[in-house]
Amino acid sequence: MKGWIVFLIAGICLLIGGMIGGVLALGYGSGLGAATGLVVGSQAGVCMAVTSARDAGMLSPDQADALIADAVRKIREGTSLAEEEDMKWMSSESDCAGMMERINEGER
Repeated sequence: MKGWIVFLIAGICLLIGGMIGGVLALGYGSGLGAATGLVVGSQAGVCMAVTSARDAGMLSPDQADALIADAVRKIREGTSLAEEEDMKWMSSESDCAGMMERINEGER
């Protein structure tokens, strides 16, 4: 049963992350800005899903960091922004905490 809950939480968080990315993309315009917004939103969704699972006691800190790094690696492989110099890529829960602070402040 716990596996379905994690899957449901992850799906919801990824949808929320995509919406956050869409809103951020509107602020940056189209093209590169839209792609950047979607990547940032996708990473935010990963961060929220992993944090929710960890808070529920389903992941240890090491498992959470490994899951974040793996999910973001897959996002990075699927985008042309992988080599973008100012793109911030998450690899741990501490990176996620920083990203969520920047999102709440309205930064990319």
